[in-house]
Amino acid sequence: MSTATVSHWADVLTLRPEVTASDGSVGELQMSLHKAVYQTVDVPYRKVDYYGDITQPTPNLVGFFSRVARRLGTD
Repeated sequence: MSTATVSHWADVLTLRPEVTASDGSVGELQMSLHKAVYQTVDVPYRKVDYYGDITQPTPNLVGFFSRVARRLGTD
């Protein structure tokens, strides 16, 4: 039986640049989809791959995206 050591989660994960650049307030960290959609400021999560990397696919989010896909996929 091997005894592998498990790393602490804080040693494995790295904080995203927008997190380390903020003051830690909820308003600073909360991402605004309005900013991404209307491009009022340059936001990194405007890129689909980045947004996918940082977003937990909750049941409500999956449901929302399925409704969007269904509407976009029909006439």
